[in-house]
Amino acid sequence: MNKRVKIDKNIFDQSTDPAERLLSGPSPLLPAKGVKKERLKETSFYITSEQVQKLDDVADDLKKRLKDRNINRQTIIRALIDMCDTNAVESNLRVKVLNGDRV
Repeated sequence: MNKRVKIDKNIFDQSTDPAERLLSGPSPLLPAKGVKKERLKETSFYITSEQVQKLDDVADDLKKRLKDRNINRQTIIRALIDMCDTNAVESNLRVKVLNGDRV
């Protein structure tokens, strides 16, 4: 049984810093009490060096704010996947397509 976390619809608002958006509400980084650990599936994807840098910056900032050295790229990607929905991803992709960016 999966428990869902209620996330503010403005979580992807570009006006705030990514770490702030992750911290604004129940933490998707930490398992809810009473929830069994799920087995992880391996996957791979390719991101740009700028995206790697952004991911590392968010990880460093969260480590400082939460005083938790276990936060890493994988933790953040899992949290983002848990937080996102089709509408948020679609809106981001539409902007990229309209700007002629690579998707």
